[in-house]
Amino acid sequence: MHVIARPFCTLHPDHCHPPPPHPSHPPAAPHQVFAASPASAPECACEQQRVVTIAQQRFGPLGFASTVWDSSIVAGKYFERHAHLVRSKTCIELGAGCGLLGISLAVLGARAVVLTDMPGNLPLLHRNVHANDLHHTVHVKALTWGSAQDACALPTPAAAAAAEPPTLAQAPPTTPSTEPPRGNPSTKQPHSRAAAVPCASGGPPTFDLVVATDVVYDHGAIAPLVDTLAMLCGPRTSVFIAHGRNRQALAEFLRRVGERFRVREVAWEEMHETYRCEDVQMMELTLHQ
Repeated sequence: MHVIARPFCTLHPDHCHPPPPHPSHPPAAPHQVFAASPASAPECACEQQRVVTIAQQRFGPLGFASTVWDSSIVAGKYFERHAHLVRSKTCIELGAGCGLLGISLAVLGARAVVLTDMPGNLPLLHRNVHANDLHHTVHVKALTWGSAQDACALPTPAAAAAAEPPTLAQAPPTTPSTEPPRGNPSTKQPHSRAAAVPCASGGPPTFDLVVATDVVYDHGAIAPLVDTLAMLCGPRTSVFIAHGRNRQALAEFLRRVGERFRVREVAWEEMHETYRCEDVQMMELTLHQ
């Protein structure tokens, strides 16, 4: 197993921090950043590994929303180690960025994956889904946290597994975004809370597995985020949240999410023995019954 996050760093226990970006550098080209064993492959069967290729937009208009952060690698390797949590499951990623974690879930055997983010980031997600030939399993949708209307527009798990996604030519074209960069709490445009709109079907779809990384840094986004998590969860849904250094709103998140969910910290021993580091933590959430 290896991670090559060019031009960042190779992740290992003692070095888990990408160097700070320099604004004079051009946008990064696609890089091979993740090697995942497919669901049918034994651990360390290197000849059977599938390399996931991820394009990043390091210094484009979307800023940090389009780069690979350590938390997505740590979380992806956690699921590689515990692939039974993913196999044949319906999954959704919130704030997917460049899509590394959700795409990794598809490689590990998920039945269907929905990647969600703000509209301006969807072209990059479409690009990465097609680059990894996963457009029959992975779907891309806009989702503003707190918006029942957006949540109702998500494909149901059954529809996501059966639907024919758009070709790359049909995907929305890349257009300049006016959104401030994600990852900088002082400038990021938070996911706004939209008015609740009843779903024609009676409610938003629920998923087996909900994942998100580095989403607890913006105080203004916490309430809508928790609302969205509750919308997408059923009694058997597992939610996994990973966070690194950007955790300015973690205390508020724990307070709000604790009102609706049971919270369990993922133990160090549960994580991948190589792809883990002390400044990335994970938690598992399940709805209060």
